[in-house]
Amino acid sequence: MSRTLADLIAYGKQYLRSPVASFFTLAFPVVLLLVFGGVFGNPEQISLRVHVQNLDNGSDYSMDLVDYVSETGVDIVPVDPRENLTNFIREHSIPAALQIPKGFHEEVGSAKAGNLTARPLVTLYGDTSSAAFQAIEGAVWGAVTRLNFVLADAIPVVSVENQGLPDGSAQESGSALGFFLPGIIGIMVLTPIFMVSAISAEYRTRHYFKLMATTPLRKWEFLFSRTILIVALAFVSTLLIVLVAWLVFGEIFILTPIAIGLIAAGSVLFVAMGMALGNLAKEPEAASALANVVYFPMMFLTGTFFPLEIMPDFIQTTALFLPLTYFNNGLRDTLVFGNVSGALGNLAVVAVLAVVFFALSAWSLKWRAE
Repeated sequence: MSRTLADLIAYGKQYLRSPVASFFTLAFPVVLLLVFGGVFGNPEQISLRVHVQNLDNGSDYSMDLVDYVSETGVDIVPVDPRENLTNFIREHSIPAALQIPKGFHEEVGSAKAGNLTARPLVTLYGDTSSAAFQAIEGAVWGAVTRLNFVLADAIPVVSVENQGLPDGSAQESGSALGFFLPGIIGIMVLTPIFMVSAISAEYRTRHYFKLMATTPLRKWEFLFSRTILIVALAFVSTLLIVLVAWLVFGEIFILTPIAIGLIAAGSVLFVAMGMALGNLAKEPEAASALANVVYFPMMFLTGTFFPLEIMPDFIQTTALFLPLTYFNNGLRDTLVFGNVSGALGNLAVVAVLAVVFFALSAWSLKWRAE
């Protein structure tokens, strides 16, 4: 134990002495939290704007439609009827603009009177692939539906009521930060794969392992000390993330026993992967390249920042082969949804992979052959 502790202290000093390692292990997750929390944490503070060009001279029905769009919470920006709307959109990079045509009031009146050839049509211009356009499109369709109800003297029957997560969920507010925080913790747990792989490759190329083989330190003690350090730093970073989420955004996340187990198992898994990559690489630069190959697909294809449900099927299938998927899903199951069985299943996958990769890193470390 004394040998492990001595190696742990020496490795910890080396690891934390690097500004890059310290930043990405402790500060970077907090920066991500502040960025995503600031952007998505308070959706009620997010305002959408739609430019509206009313060519119908402010007629009653056209003004009613504009009022209904405004009542959905979208800000209305009038556009001069003399403007060429498509050129105006292009010149000002507008995500969405609504045009109400001349004669709209008469067309609506004709359709209401039973004229089947009447087509009161408004046009929504914009980049249909953007999230802003899609949100504005929903507001415009809601306003059009409301106007149709008024014109038909109909009474809305079915409605939708928004609710938070059901009772028993770990975080009943269901805020956007609840989705991002597990992903940020996942990035924090994954990031040491860079430093661990580079340091392991450096030890190998400089023949430090051959020197260490002549000391009383055993190979399992060497691996154990590195793992303890990364696990400890993971918990320190997690506590910082949770503390900032509470102090800055007022969001309370309680670390459940399953979450603690996932963070520990995930840290072991990714430090073992880093060691294995470092053992396979011939030099630190090659280890960093291999770490990039592992890091970036898991960062973007495992539901870290974007729900897997909105991604193409082939990406969802690919995510099943990436360990960070199970880490992220397990944390969301236990921290957000209170889904114990789902969280335990994901924890089991992460734990098994941690054992497998730890054994692989031990096997690939040719201690005395270096």
